[in-house]
Amino acid sequence: MLGDSISDRGAKGPFFYDLLHQNDDTTYPTWKGHDLATRFPGLQYVHAAVAGSITAAYGDGEVIAD
Repeated sequence: MLGDSISDRGAKGPFFYDLLHQNDDTTYPTWKGHDLATRFPGLQYVHAAVAGSITAAYGDGEVIAD
């Protein structure tokens, strides 16, 4: 899973994870054909980010709250 609170569309795009999924070929023509949707047509893309979510810190399992 990629992202953080900004992944909840809390800012102005284009967002890197959306472009990683499907490039905007008009704006970024040199990246045409290099996005995941083109290379892996059956890949399912789920945008599941939620602003304010909490998660365990990397590796120690301790939950960190905002």
